[in-house]
Amino acid sequence: VKVEGESVKLLCLLGDVTQDPNCYEKAWKLSNNRSARAQKSLGLFRLAKEKFNECTECLQKSVNINPLQEGVWFTLGYAAGKIDDHVLAAHAFRQCVILEPDNAEAWNNLAGEYVKRNDKVRAFNAFQEALKCNFENWKIWENYLLVSTDIGEFEEVIKSYHRILDLQRKHLDIQVLQHLTDSVVGDVIMRNGKSASSLRDKLGELLARIVSLRDKLGELLARIVSQTTGSSELWELFSKYHLSSSKQIDKEKGLIELQKAQRTARQTPGWEREKDRRKRVVDLTLKYCKAGRDEKSSLSTEKSQQTLSSARLCLQGVLTKLKQQEEICREEDIQKMIE
Repeated sequence: VKVEGESVKLLCLLGDVTQDPNCYEKAWKLSNNRSARAQKSLGLFRLAKEKFNECTECLQKSVNINPLQEGVWFTLGYAAGKIDDHVLAAHAFRQCVILEPDNAEAWNNLAGEYVKRNDKVRAFNAFQEALKCNFENWKIWENYLLVSTDIGEFEEVIKSYHRILDLQRKHLDIQVLQHLTDSVVGDVIMRNGKSASSLRDKLGELLARIVSLRDKLGELLARIVSQTTGSSELWELFSKYHLSSSKQIDKEKGLIELQKAQRTARQTPGWEREKDRRKRVVDLTLKYCKAGRDEKSSLSTEKSQQTLSSARLCLQGVLTKLKQQEEICREEDIQKMIE
């Protein structure tokens, strides 16, 4: 600068080396407020200091002068999101993907901004574009899974869940599976106008795959640790799926799975002393007994007798455990169980 004199370029380079924002301010004035480089550098400096409001002001000036800066648009979107200006953030990420259509992260962030604005359909479309750019990113698949669930794209939910399992080997989201199972069993109309019950077979394949993976994981962990707990919620979902079938063999599976759900819930040490866990065990026990009674006519005599006998033993086992603590037996749920 001393040799050649001040210029916009040299002042910006000096600011980069010294990290002195005054150099960028000087360059901006020297350019008669026309240097995109000066405002970009000043914006990045403000970003590093977490001064997001000032950062967005600088970066907006920069892209107004030179809109062909995909990196600046991306950073502007990030900074705008930090100050909850989701309209500006979405606009910035949208400009970024226009300039760089293969930027999976920008598509993902754009979708995230749409979600924050509760524009789930546009978020769904943006996540699809992100996945076209990066098919291997399980986090994008998980985001896509959640949005698909919210807008009733249940076929995409199943597809996404399978892909996450491909990438992660294990994934358990009980809330999504619960919503998916309820929709399929309840014959909910999907966004495309079709009945969710048309996905019944695909849902069965997905649940079977998840249970299979959990079993394999359990076998592996059993060699390392002395005790492995399962997921009663997952067994209960699988049970709901099978019990909704009109086939006898499915109903038999459903009862077995409901029994596994009850047993798994009881495997937690001290469940009878913790109110939420105790309620869970009581609810599953009563549900198993009721299901055994309700499905009596659809089972063979032998299977029906086995199920009712098993339910009776479950009920007696839980009651025996609860009666050991008098104060618990006064609870309304327990009184119903005794009756």
